[in-house]
Amino acid sequence: MVHGGFYHFFKVLYRLLKRIIPPQWHYTLSNLKRKLFGYKTYSQFGEDAVLLEIFKDTPRGFYVDVGAHHPKRYSNTHLLYTKGWRGINIDPNPHTIDLFMSARPTDVNVCTGIACQAGDLAYYRFSDPALNTFKKEEAQKWMNKDWVAYLGAVPVSVKPLRDALHVYSPLPPIDLMNIDVEGMDMEVLESNDWETTRPRVIVVESADFDPVQRERSAVYHFLSKKGYTLRAQRGSSLIFAHL
Repeated sequence: MVHGGFYHFFKVLYRLLKRIIPPQWHYTLSNLKRKLFGYKTYSQFGEDAVLLEIFKDTPRGFYVDVGAHHPKRYSNTHLLYTKGWRGINIDPNPHTIDLFMSARPTDVNVCTGIACQAGDLAYYRFSDPALNTFKKEEAQKWMNKDWVAYLGAVPVSVKPLRDALHVYSPLPPIDLMNIDVEGMDMEVLESNDWETTRPRVIVVESADFDPVQRERSAVYHFLSKKGYTLRAQRGSSLIFAHL
């Protein structure tokens, strides 16, 4: 484990590197930081460390991970999984679900997209699947980057979150809902049945969030109306609690 002046030097260097290197290398950089300083985190911005503190008195909780992406890379739920938690992982990428079937066989793993209405949507795919999205405007941000290849769009089935959760019956109380769906975050929130399904904690991506003008964020406004309080912000992730 490394301490002292080198830690502060690396911290400054780490922040600089995250600004200048492509996002596909951020997880590798996080792994290096984890190995150097002797703590485990799998999240892109350390969200799982915050969650571990919030849930310190919940040894075996239940999560729903929407836009799960990968069992470990950028995962806000893998650290909890190693602590005995279990849950539902939802992602429209069949390869992703295959990885979860292998790495988390005791979870329920569901291959579907989430939207307000059931049907088919164009799914824009990239060589780095962390960028895959149903939002054309989100996809266009990455299409001309030289460090990632655009693989085209394919039709993918989508359904409301309330319907996707029927795969688990009876559905236990949800301690954590993690949402990272590259621009479809509001559709996920709006398609939940809030009368019957109210997670204790929600982590959701909100790239446009301004802490000075919070109400301008659709995500913040929506969850505040539902009785949630913003507990923390890590990178573009907002962590809300209804405890």
